[in-house]
Amino acid sequence: MRRAEFIAIAGILCLPTLADVRAQDWTVAAQACYADTGPASAAYRATCKDHDQYDSILACEAAAGEYNALTRTRMAGRDQVNTFMLGFGAVHGCQ
Repeated sequence: MRRAEFIAIAGILCLPTLADVRAQDWTVAAQACYADTGPASAAYRATCKDHDQYDSILACEAAAGEYNALTRTRMAGRDQVNTFMLGFGAVHGCQ
């Protein structure tokens, strides 16, 4: 019985960590859009000329058919995505 209690407690303690990891998955998809050279990247670079990083990342994810990533990026929000993407430097021709 003691082992089952330990496993239950460990599971409860790990849940917040797993939720945080899942919430941050959008950063991986955003980085992929920034680094990609295929059709999804073309959507990103076309959009970023007159839209912010948030809209550009959403366009990339939609073009790639990455609807789960699209949802997570929307959940992160415009301000968080734009701030995160500042760390990657400017893309030629983008805002």
